[in-house]
Formats: sequence, C-alpha cells, structure tokens
Amino acid sequence: MQILEVAEGVILSRPDSFNMNQIITSGQCFRWDEIKTNVWKGVAFDTLLEIELLDDNSYLFKCTKETFYSLWYDYFDFERDYEQIKRSVSGDSFLEKAVVVGDGIRILRQDPFEMLITFIISQCSNIPKIKTNVNILCQKLGAYVEDKHGKDGYYLFPTPKALAENPELIASCGVGYRDKYIVNAARKVLTGELNLDHLRTVSREEAFDALISLYGVGRKVANCVLLFGLQHLDGFPIDLWIKKVLDKHYQGLFDTSRYNGYRGVIQQYMFYYGRTLGASYFE
Repeated sequence: MQILEVAEGVILSRPDSFNMNQIITSGQCFRWDEIKTNVWKGVAFDTLLEIELLDDNSYLFKCTKETFYSLWYDYFDFERDYEQIKRSVSGDSFLEKAVVVGDGIRILRQDPFEMLITFIISQCSNIPKIKTNVNILCQKLGAYVEDKHGKDGYYLFPTPKALAENPELIASCGVGYRDKYIVNAARKVLTGELNLDHLRTVSREEAFDALISLYGVGRKVANCVLLFGLQHLDGFPIDLWIKKVLDKHYQGLFDTSRYNGYRGVIQQYMFYYGRTLGASYFE
C-alpha cells in the first residue's frame, strides 16, 4: 500500500483487502453511508470523514495526513495482514469462496461504548432498521458539530451521561423494549461499574463474562462488542446468517480452533458471503 499526501487529503494506492462497500455492509458499523456513487461519509470517534474511490486501486481520504495516521490508519486496521488470514482457509471450500467474495473486508477498530449500545439496538433487527435507530439516537441525544467547511454538520454518538439521564428520549427513538437495556448499560459505564477500556486488556473470556452480565446482553451481542469494539478478534458472533451457514455447510459444527486469534475475521467472511448468497440459497 502506498500513501501520498495531496491537497485534497491522503491517497491510498493499492491497499490490500480494502473495499468500502463490503466493509460498511458487513454488519459491523452503522454510521457510514454511500452518499453518491463511490463516495462514502461516516463518523467515528467524534470525527467526520469522507472517502472517495478514485479508480480501482486508489482511495482518497479527505483528511490531513496527521489525522489519517492518528485515527484512520488504526480504525481501518491497516496494520493487520488480511491476506495471510485469507490464505489460512485453504482446504475449506465454502471459506475459500467467502474470502474471494468478501475480499475487501476489514474489522474496524471502533469505540467500545458505541458498539455496546449499537449491538444492544441490533437485537432481533436488521441492518437498515439498526442504522435508522442509531441515527435517530444520535440526532436526539448526541451533540451537533458544525462542519468547518460550511457544509451540513453532523451528530456525535451520545455520551454515557446523555443516555443514562434521558430514558424518555431513548424510548422515543424506536428502539422498543431495548430502551431499558440501553439505559442500564449507559449507567454502568457512567458510574465506572463497567470499564470498557479495561476489558480491552483482559482475556476474551473475562471480557465476555463482564458483558454478558449486563441486563439485556446475550452471547451474540457480547461477541459483537468483543470483536468490533474491544479488538478481541476471537469473538465469534452467531446470528441467523451464521447459523444458516453452519447448518448447511458444517452440519451445525464448526471447529474454530484452526483460526485461533482471528476467529471473528473468519466469521465476517462467513456472514458477508451468506448474506450475498441470499435466503433462498439456504432453503
């Protein structure tokens, strides 16, 4: 991958395993949108970014070089060798196809509190509805930031304090029965009873136990937070799509030990390919 600073921002040429459409439709993030063909805009860590595909091998990140290296390089996990991970599936015919179809997927290194609340919202839902609920939550309870270039501003993800103190507003965001879970989780974080930064430093098992002890957080949500918010890459969330894949291709049993250290990356390839195949494939 080559990185070049230009007047408009930073150009990435020939980045390995990087496809914005695949990343933002892989069920791991909900505040990115394709605002026009091959142009994406999103907010992460209270920062707005626009990315444009210039050609088949180059992306323009519309930010300074300093911001790219201090935030986005880590956020998009550019340090990790995903090509090596893809080579590790050799001999598994389903996964060999999955890593080709989802060739540009990366695991985003996202804010753990945002991931906790987002995946609580995700329970028994779908990607379009999750995006809608999260955006409404941000508009009603997040701070508004004026765009420094005079364009439309954007909303930050709500703080633990904002969510903990406004249960009525949360209930008006269309999250249904999950409102109580959101308030409880926010209060645990606000009081320090749940220290998400600490959970990054402990074992996956200890972090999992802490998350699953929260009111309204089950195994799937806990594993999503582990994977997408706490960088425990052995988190392996099992939703309906993963269950369909496991039942059809692995007789319901999938030995993840072969992929120790990056099981969650394998799960993302499975999830993305499963959704690409569609429900009719699994009937």
